Amino acid sequence: MSAEKKPTRSSEEVQTTVRKRIEDSYGNYLQALQDTQMSAQTRAADAYAGYVSAVNDVQLRGLRESAEVQRQGPTALMDLQRDVQQRMQDAQREYMAALQEAQTELKDRSASAYRAYVEEIQRTWKEIDVGVLDAASIVSIGQSMIAAALAGGNPPEPSAATG
Repeated sequence: MSAEKKPTRSSEEVQTTVRKRIEDSYGNYLQALQDTQMSAQTRAADAYAGYVSAVNDVQLRGLRESAEVQRQGPTALMDLQRDVQQRMQDAQREYMAALQEAQTELKDRSASAYRAYVEEIQRTWKEIDVGVLDAASIVSIGQSMIAAALAGGNPPEPSAATG
């Protein structure tokens, strides 16, 4: 008689299910990160396009008005220059605010994806029958968690987890 005990079918099914859930959780996490990054890039590109358009509009308007203003004298020309400068600064401020919003959304959505991943790991872990869990499944869970931590950069800040 052999001293080795062959795993039962239910044990193999449990291990397969655990690995599948972990892989699915990790895949969902990576997809959420990718979607978040694409959204942030799109927002940044849109903000840049809006900024370039605003700058062009300011410059064209300034050119159109400069001929008329030159006839009105140096004070009017200085006023126009200040107005153009102010509109350029406003366009830059709006652009920077849009970039900041995109960055904040990226950070918030990444943290949310990370929390969802960790919560799924917790649920999976709670449901594991440790009597049938093999070392390979534990390694799979550990590798998934390491990869998720590396993919997501920094975990969410403690204040984000409570808010």
